[in-house]
Amino acid sequence: MLAPQMHAFHLNFRLADRQLAALRRALSARPTRTARLATRYFDTADGRLAMAGIGLSLRQDDDGMRWQSIAGLRGWRDPWPRHDVPCRDDDSAPDLSRHTDSGAAGRALRRALAGEPAAALREVAQLELTRQSRQLRHGKSTARIALDVGHLLSADGERPIRQVELALLDGSIADLLMLAQRWAERHGLWLDVRAPIDHTPDGAPDNAAHTPPAGATPPRLQPAMSPDAALRAMVASCLDQVLPNAAEVADRATAPTHLHQARVGLRRMRSALSSFGDWSEQVATDWPDRLGQLFTQLGQTRDRDVLQGLLPRLRAAGMPEPTLPSVSHDQDAARTALRSPGCTALWLELLAFATGSVIDTSPRRRGLTRLARARLVKLHRRLCDDARLFVALDDSERHRFRRRLKRLRYSIELTASLLPARPVARLLDQLKPAQELLGEYNDLQVAQMRFQCQLPSDARAWFALGWLAASQSQLLQQASPTLRCLAAPPKFLLRS
Repeated sequence: MLAPQMHAFHLNFRLADRQLAALRRALSARPTRTARLATRYFDTADGRLAMAGIGLSLRQDDDGMRWQSIAGLRGWRDPWPRHDVPCRDDDSAPDLSRHTDSGAAGRALRRALAGEPAAALREVAQLELTRQSRQLRHGKSTARIALDVGHLLSADGERPIRQVELALLDGSIADLLMLAQRWAERHGLWLDVRAPIDHTPDGAPDNAAHTPPAGATPPRLQPAMSPDAALRAMVASCLDQVLPNAAEVADRATAPTHLHQARVGLRRMRSALSSFGDWSEQVATDWPDRLGQLFTQLGQTRDRDVLQGLLPRLRAAGMPEPTLPSVSHDQDAARTALRSPGCTALWLELLAFATGSVIDTSPRRRGLTRLARARLVKLHRRLCDDARLFVALDDSERHRFRRRLKRLRYSIELTASLLPARPVARLLDQLKPAQELLGEYNDLQVAQMRFQCQLPSDARAWFALGWLAASQSQLLQQASPTLRCLAAPPKFLLRS
């Protein structure tokens, strides 16, 4: 058997149809290569591989003569490399036995299939593309840029595929990201870390098939890591959550679960930079502000989802024919923001930091753990006084308190691998209901502001305002016992 091929770093971008002609002209300024490519995707009937974030496919080589069996994780980076093996002439589906000896890839496949036989796999989609590609040079690095135009055929019908791939052939990821920034800005490309099979067409209904939202996965920090390395791992962890969810929202305006997870990921990123940003000299000073602006833009769309979620409760309370207050913003605000050149530039800068060379300023032995504990204790103590006085705070102070509580929770999650597991789990379990209560309180305030704007034209808004005021009062009564977990920092954080 030939040795398996390992996958180089690459990034995928999407583009609007109106940009196709200009991009083709730019590619044709130098000699290009054109090839027809085909990929057949496989999964179980209940989609176990997709749920595990694993892609399994047969892909035709660029020369159109041979096929390869490919197993890999979907996303911008792989904890284990993509595993490619040549197929035999009689292979009509991936031969799992040829991947089982690949170490991490084989283990991931076995876990996802949980004993299902290879015969349980079925073809779920076919992708046919025409690829126009050429090589690029930047610094001492060589990359390939490829424009892929074609269609994906699945049980959901036929979808057009328009994507640009930049793959590093040799050299540094930093050079590839510089090339990506140049081409993205010039041709209006936006980053999409998903595989083509996961793309959702514009205008797809809410119940259209799409990838599950990516949740938060804490980074694996080691006590001997330098602070710089630890912060880069935190940022990479946040990007793992943000980028696939942002790509789904950029596809369609109505993806509330993905939108929520994208905002959670942005909040985690902002918490990492706020709490630990001084651990690296390579952090750009404007990242928190730019992340905050994007968070606010996505929040405008979420306001509409909050109001939509309150309607059943208002109906149950007896509001006559409740209607949503108008939300004065573009219905596609989130999608527009995530396709913008500024957003793409921000993603590429954060990717450059997450994949960049570590500056070795490592403290000795368990120095990183001591640094993390000291930072968490400081965050916790800032909340103690406000927690005792929460009911007496005004709304702006309560909002600030909620933001600080989120920052503490996410900072604990990001550094959890340095701390004892059980005490951390207990503390997070205590913080979760407090954060949920404050989140619900904030949602009620958002709705209150919207219904107040509706008063001059709709007297029914009085009912909603009365119900919202009563609901907020009830939540305030629950606040004191819920916030007892913030009376003092837990003992495990105070250890030296």
